[in-house]
Amino acid sequence: ARAFQADRELLSATKLILDTKHPSFRNVARVRSEASGYWRAETLPFPEPGVRLLPQNKLTGFDARMGQFRQELLDAARELSSQYDQIKNEARRRLGALFNPADYPTTPSPEPRRYPRVTQRAHAAAAASEDRCGQPT
Repeated sequence: ARAFQADRELLSATKLILDTKHPSFRNVARVRSEASGYWRAETLPFPEPGVRLLPQNKLTGFDARMGQFRQELLDAARELSSQYDQIKNEARRRLGALFNPADYPTTPSPEPRRYPRVTQRAHAAAAASEDRCGQPT
C-alpha cells in the first residue's frame, strides 16, 4: 500500500501462481465440473454432508459413468502434470520478483484427491430399507 500511497485497508492483491487459462489446467477443471454436475443431477441430497441418494435402478449406469469421469480426470491430470514444468517456468517469467519456488510442489500428483464414489454402506442401507418396507426405495 505504501508503494501506491494508498490506505492498506482499501487495497488488496492476489498472486495467481498458475495460469488457470492453460489448456491442460482448463481440461482438469472441465472434467471435475462435468463429474460434479452429473453427480448432483443424478442424485438427491441427504442430510449427512457428502452423502447423496440414488435410485437402485440407476446404480449400475451411475457407477459406470463415474468410472469414466474418474479415468478422464486421471488422464487430464497426467497431461497437466506433463505440462507442469512449462507452466511453472511461464509463472517464473510472468511473476518476476514475486515468483517463489516454495509456492510450487516439486511434482503435482496426477491422482485425484477426492472423488464421489458409491459405497457398500449405501447398498446395505438400501437393502435393509427394502427388507423392512417390502418395497424398493
